[in-house]
Amino acid sequence: MEPPKGFMTVEKALSANAKSTIVLTDPSIKDNEYGIKLSFFSKMEFQVSDISSSDLIVLRSVRVQMNSNNISLITTKSPMSEIHILKSASIPRDASFRKPLQWKSTSPSSKSSYLLPSSNEISYAVWAFSKAEEMYLPTDQEFQEKTVQAMNVKDKFTLLSDVSAGETNQYAKYYDLVGQVIKIFETSHGFVELQFSDYTPNSHFYDHTYEENTSNDENHDSYGYGNKSSDEAEDRSWKGPFGKFTITITAFAENASQARSMEAGQWCLLKNVRICTGDAGTLEGKIHSDRGRVLIQALDTNTEPSLVDPRLKEALRRKKDHWKTFNKRQTQKSQHVQTTKQNTSTSKKIRQEAEQKATVGLNENVRCSYPDEPIIGIREILQPEKIMVQSSGKTLWAPFTNRKYRANVRVVDYFPHRIEDFAIARRVTEYEALSDHSSGEDSDDNNTRGQGNHGRFASKVVWEWRFALQVEDAQAKNGEDRVWLLVNNSQAQGLLGLDDDASNLRLNPQLVQNLRNQLFHLWGDLEERIAAGLPREDDDIPPSTDESFLSATSQTRRAGDQPDADDSDNELDTTTNTPLSAQSGAATGQTSTDPVTAHISTNEGKSDVAPRNKPFTCCIQQYGIQLSEKDPSKANAGNGKRWQRIFGIHGTTIPA
Repeated sequence: MEPPKGFMTVEKALSANAKSTIVLTDPSIKDNEYGIKLSFFSKMEFQVSDISSSDLIVLRSVRVQMNSNNISLITTKSPMSEIHILKSASIPRDASFRKPLQWKSTSPSSKSSYLLPSSNEISYAVWAFSKAEEMYLPTDQEFQEKTVQAMNVKDKFTLLSDVSAGETNQYAKYYDLVGQVIKIFETSHGFVELQFSDYTPNSHFYDHTYEENTSNDENHDSYGYGNKSSDEAEDRSWKGPFGKFTITITAFAENASQARSMEAGQWCLLKNVRICTGDAGTLEGKIHSDRGRVLIQALDTNTEPSLVDPRLKEALRRKKDHWKTFNKRQTQKSQHVQTTKQNTSTSKKIRQEAEQKATVGLNENVRCSYPDEPIIGIREILQPEKIMVQSSGKTLWAPFTNRKYRANVRVVDYFPHRIEDFAIARRVTEYEALSDHSSGEDSDDNNTRGQGNHGRFASKVVWEWRFALQVEDAQAKNGEDRVWLLVNNSQAQGLLGLDDDASNLRLNPQLVQNLRNQLFHLWGDLEERIAAGLPREDDDIPPSTDESFLSATSQTRRAGDQPDADDSDNELDTTTNTPLSAQSGAATGQTSTDPVTAHISTNEGKSDVAPRNKPFTCCIQQYGIQLSEKDPSKANAGNGKRWQRIFGIHGTTIPA
C-alpha cells in the first residue's frame, strides 16, 4: 500500500448513538475550510475526548463513500481499518527524529493486529505538520468548545410508537426517526408526502386494514375505464403494513428534492421531524427547511453488518416479526374459512345426496363404502384422462387410470345370463408357490405335460365367483350412460355376503337359490325378465365339470389374472409376477381373456329389457389389464400386449 496522505488535526467532533465523526484536513485540501469527515464507532478503543486540535492521525483501510454529494470516510471491519493517533506535542519537528513515538493505535476489533506507521509515513507527517499555519485549524479553546457542544447534542431519536404532538406551535415536538418509506406521493404544491413506518404501532395513526385493501382490489378497474389509470390505482393500493403502523410525513424545499430521489422500500433517517395533528385527527409529520441542510438520509442495508446503524437493525427485526405474525394470523383465518367452507360443502353434499336419494328412491338394501366421497355420474367416470409422457413431453390420452368412485346406478343387464354360470373353475398348480412363477407364462396342460400322474397330483380344481353387471346412471334417460362392472371372486364375496364359497353351481341348487335371493335385493325381477327371453337349456347337457371344460377354462382364466380390486397396491402383473403399483402405469396385469372379461371388453350394447329395479349407491374402481394384441400399432403395453380399461365393483355389500 502506498503511504497514505497525511491526516492532520481535528477541527470539530460530533458524537451520537455509538457513532462519532471528526473532520480532518491536510495540505492537499488546505483551501477547503470544511475538510473531510471520518466516522467511526464506539467500539474503537478511544473516545472523542482523546483527540485534540492539530493531533496527527494516520488511517489505513478506511472506506470512501458519498453522502449528500460529499466525500467522507468510514472505518470498516472487512478489511480491518486502523487508526493511529499522535498527540501534536509529540510530533517531531524534523524527519531525523529517531526516538520511539507514542502512538495511540486502535481498530474496530480489539483482537486485530496492526503495524505502527512506517518511517515514510512519519516523514510525510512531519512535512505536513510544517504546513499547519496554511490550513484552517481552530485554536485549542475553539476546538474544546466545539467538542463539548458536540458531545452535549440532545439525542432526538424516537420510535414512532412514542411520538406525540405538541400542544401548540410554540411547544412543537421534533424527532429523529429511522424507518422505511412505504409509498411516495407528489403533491400539487411541489411538496412530497412519504408514507413512513418503523413497524411500531401508534394508536393515533391511520388504521390501514387488510379487509379495506382487499375491497379496493375487488373494486379496482382492471381495464382503466375509470377516472384513474390502472398504474395510479395500483400505486394507491396498500400492500402493508396493516394496522396503525404508518405515518404521513411531508417534506418541503430541499428535503422534498431529496425525497423525490428515493424509492418505496428505501430505509432512511429522517431528522428534525415536527409531529403535529392533522385535519383527520391522526398524527402527521413535517420536515421543513433548516438553513439549507438536507434532513433525509438514505440508509444502506446491503453493507457489512458491523456498519449498519443499530437502530436500522432493530427496525428490520421488527419488520420481520410484524410480517411473520401477520402471515400466521392470515393463515389461521384462511384455514378457518376453508374449514367453514368444507363443513358447508360437506353439509351441502350430504343434503344434496339425501335429496337425490329421495328423488331417485335409492335401494336401501345395498350399502356402499366411503360415504364421505362425492357421487360421480357415469358419464364423467367414462371420460378418459390425459397424461404427460416424460420422455417426449407429449400429452396423450391414457388407456386407463387407477381411480375409485361412488355413483348412483341400477343394474340393467348381467353376464353370464344364467346365474348357474356365475362361478368358474380353474386349476391351481404347485408352481404357484414359487415367487418367480407367473401363472400366465404357461398353460396348465404345458405345466403337466410329460410329468405323468405327478402333474395331475400336483394340481387341483378350485371354483371362484366371476361375473359382470351392466349398470346405468340413476339419472340416465333412454338407456344412456351405461358401463359394465366386473365382479371377481373377492369382490363377489363382499357383495353377496353368502356363507358359502363359490362352487359348481350346477351341482349345488341350494347355493344357487341363496345367490338368487341375494341378487333379488340388488336387481329385483331383472333375472326373471331376462331369463324369459333366453332359449331353454337342454336338460341332457351334463354340468360343466368335465375335463374339456376345465381345460378350456384353464386356458382362459388363471390364478392372478384378475386381482382384488380393493387391494391395488398388491395387484400382480402376470407377465412379471410383481406388484403393479411398482410399475409405470400401476395396472392390473392380464395376459389372456376369460369369457366374462371378453364379453365386457367388446359388448357395449344396450339391454333389451327396460329396467324397473331401484338404483343403489355403488363403489366403482377403474384399472387396466393386459390383453394379447397381434396388431403392433395397437400394442401400447409392449411385447404384443395392449391395455384394456376395466371397471369393477368394489366396497359394495348386500347385507344378508
